[in-house]
Amino acid sequence: MPLINIASLTSFLGENSFVTKGAEDDSGHASAVAQAENIVYQKTLIPIPDEIEDAIPTLQFCAHAIYIYMVSFKQKLDKDEIGRREKLFDRAINMLDTYTPGKNSLLDNNGDPATTDTPESSTYDVDNTDRSERW
Repeated sequence: MPLINIASLTSFLGENSFVTKGAEDDSGHASAVAQAENIVYQKTLIPIPDEIEDAIPTLQFCAHAIYIYMVSFKQKLDKDEIGRREKLFDRAINMLDTYTPGKNSLLDNNGDPATTDTPESSTYDVDNTDRSERW
């Protein structure tokens, strides 16, 4: 159920990024991916797709922005770079808030309003999903 994988991170950040170079060997990255994807789901209730190709690009952007902010603290970044990443994180959260169920519809890849789950009917369980195969 991905919004993020190593290929999407590489396209978002470039090949020489700290994140994409070390992600394959660091179990903390899988946890950060799971957390970022879960934040997107919890904010929108739009199910995470089975295939990354089916992901809504807006949700992918938000998940990547949240992930980048979360792993920032594993790096030695200056105050300005942390500030830029905080702004990116804030932009993603604000974008997700715009698409909160009942406020506004987010369109899927076909141009139709994205369907949402109710929390009781969700099959997205961040704790039981093995994400290691993505790397």
